[in-house]
Amino acid sequence: MFVSIEDILDAMEMMDQYSEFFLNETSGEIIMVNEMSMSRNEIEAIYDRLDADGYFKLPTQYDIEDYNIPEDFVNNLPHSEAKDFLENALSGQGTFEQFRQGIESYDLVDEWYQFHDNAYRTIAENWCIDNELEYE
Repeated sequence: MFVSIEDILDAMEMMDQYSEFFLNETSGEIIMVNEMSMSRNEIEAIYDRLDADGYFKLPTQYDIEDYNIPEDFVNNLPHSEAKDFLENALSGQGTFEQFRQGIESYDLVDEWYQFHDNAYRTIAENWCIDNELEYE
């Protein structure tokens, strides 16, 4: 069975500090556990099911290291005024707001989202490879 890389990417995009996602290798089903929106009993019932059915934990926001992706994007830009601005934006207060403003003012929004999506896809594909899961 192939797992859907798109389903994995969707789960990774919804990830936050309160959520964990798990993938069933056999069915391809993805289950979310969210400590903010679920009761302790609901969470325990899901964990019992996960243990019994053999699920893989998807990368967490800490595994993804989302904070490094903007830095990688800027490092891959050719030397320019935009690169200088974005490097400074990432080193100060209000980092992501300044970064967002910079990519908008230098007309790099499309390039940023393409880079971000490719970074997530690479993380998802590497996760599948590391867990010996075939994906499509």
